[in-house]
Amino acid sequence: MRCTSPFTIGLTIGGAILVAGIAASVAFAGFEQKPLTAVDTIPSQYQFGSNGTGVRDMLSPSGLVVDAQNQVYVADCALDRVQVFSPAGDFVRSLGPGQEKLSCPRGLAAARDGRLLVVDSGNRRVVAFDPVGKSLGTVVNDPLLVDPYAVSTDGSTIAVSDPGSDSIRFYTTTGAAIRACGTAGDAVGNFSLPLGISHAGDGTVFVADQQNARIQRLAQDCTVVDSWGEYGSYPGNLNEPADVRWVNGQVFVADQTNHRLQVFDENGNLLYLWGRHPSVAHEGNGRTHYPTFIAPDPRASFSVVCEPFEVRCQTFDLASVRAQVSNANDTAFWYKFPRFHYGSSEASTMLTLAPDAANPARTMRLVAIAEPDISQVVLLDWSGKVPTVHARLGGFGSAEGQFKQPAGIAMDEATGDIFVADANNNRVEVFGLDGQFIRAFGKYGLAPGEFNGPGRMAFDTQGNLVVAMVHGHRVDTFTKEGDLVRSVGKRGGGPLEFLGPMSVEANHRLHRLYVVDRYNQRVQMLAEDGSYIGEFGTKGIDPGEFIDPFDLAFDSADNVYVTDTATDRVQKFDANGKFILQWGSFGSELGQFYKPKGISVLEDKVTVIDFGNHRGQVFSLDGEPLGIFGEGILSPTKNTSDLFTPLTQLSEGR
Repeated sequence: MRCTSPFTIGLTIGGAILVAGIAASVAFAGFEQKPLTAVDTIPSQYQFGSNGTGVRDMLSPSGLVVDAQNQVYVADCALDRVQVFSPAGDFVRSLGPGQEKLSCPRGLAAARDGRLLVVDSGNRRVVAFDPVGKSLGTVVNDPLLVDPYAVSTDGSTIAVSDPGSDSIRFYTTTGAAIRACGTAGDAVGNFSLPLGISHAGDGTVFVADQQNARIQRLAQDCTVVDSWGEYGSYPGNLNEPADVRWVNGQVFVADQTNHRLQVFDENGNLLYLWGRHPSVAHEGNGRTHYPTFIAPDPRASFSVVCEPFEVRCQTFDLASVRAQVSNANDTAFWYKFPRFHYGSSEASTMLTLAPDAANPARTMRLVAIAEPDISQVVLLDWSGKVPTVHARLGGFGSAEGQFKQPAGIAMDEATGDIFVADANNNRVEVFGLDGQFIRAFGKYGLAPGEFNGPGRMAFDTQGNLVVAMVHGHRVDTFTKEGDLVRSVGKRGGGPLEFLGPMSVEANHRLHRLYVVDRYNQRVQMLAEDGSYIGEFGTKGIDPGEFIDPFDLAFDSADNVYVTDTATDRVQKFDANGKFILQWGSFGSELGQFYKPKGISVLEDKVTVIDFGNHRGQVFSLDGEPLGIFGEGILSPTKNTSDLFTPLTQLSEGR
């Protein structure tokens, strides 16, 4: 997020109140106080990729590698293909459609024998192509893989990261299983969302242990050779490292949420870094926005960096980078405070609070927003003309009251308690309306009732909490105390089967559950007892179709609103899934979106978290844009003076 004005922030981490004047200096617990100085942007040599479905276009870049011939391979999960480019971005060919049926290809590895290995994540396997793009079939087909992500090979073994089971799995080059290393946790040797993986010259592998903000180095017998990294934004710190590549003794890291690239020696000593958050929307030419994949060529003369958030890749000349890099302190990540860096989910309600010793009975209009980048949930009170911060929950970590990617929010209207799905700590945490931690439940596991990437949540008519278990490919229902009531679903594409269920909402009037079945590009409708009712949506860009459905909400007439981050739109359906209308397009103007995520209906208005534009937008039920909101910010259109009538006026009958 761009923040250009001086301001003061207050942030609670681990019980300490941290205050920073951005115009002068920043002090964080455990960090030496240092001045903020801007890093001159190091320009990229080339930039390629555009949002679309044609040749050279991308919708969801999901894997990257450079082979010995300097060919650049880019996987695209949404388009089920791998495209080959020159370092300058010239299109060479495409792999997938018409050759090998891929389903959400992700990680890529260039083998020494010339083969290209591809993680075919939707089919839970690794496939291979020869140097001219001919399919060689399946190499790894392991039923124990839950959600395979990245692949690496040194010619002797194949290693696959599996964030679905928080483990690293080793195979022979013909696909025979050798062993699995790690499980969920923050102890050395365990993982919290292991993503990028890369063999070193000695056969060990480096792993980007994303939610533990570290890099681990494993031997093939699961011995941890080294582990380094600390959560933060100063040089050498990491925030959600997403990819790692070893080349000639150098370790390249895509430091995703710090919006930069860092290069270390094999022992974790920082050599240099480059990249910085865009200063204006969609700025490239060296600015990097959530860089997720990094791939140097085998000689480390250049490196390609892909940014799914911007649907593009950039190529950097590493000699030029090293010649221009400085030791300035790039702390762009922390510039987001206290302004919103809108997150992944949203919940809203009108909450009537009973009187107590301190307060009379009162009604509050509340909007809760999860911000995974900063591991917080922000609770907005919109009882007046503008939304103000009522409370902030969380902070990065695994202790009580902390989060590693808050993913879902449900508010208990009976008590005012706030339930938060703590995705990568695999639990649900409960807070009071004052933001104080109350309790937590859940533990990691793959069985029904155990937690494996909890996502969005909702309360059903019985007061039970329904949780979309993203990596578990199922929907589990719990009591408020955390006891399992029922578990529905398994991995697959049929009725009551799911592939990455992202969100669940409960329609109390119809006694139905609606589940966003993300990678099946559909919404499934269930009765509260878990029985199947029907579904709507299929893969595509036409009305009624989805590419990347993310969240949903209902209005009082039982219409269903669904966000789609890939097509930058909201679609409206009736209660049975009949398409009614759609609105939105890519852009930053009022009514346009840049990856819309969370959505809710508050009274007679639709609120949408416009993630990439760092804002919330408010619409009528028919998609008419009414205004923009943020913390203490309200920008209504000329036709709307107040987006919501202040509750004081409602109580006075005005």
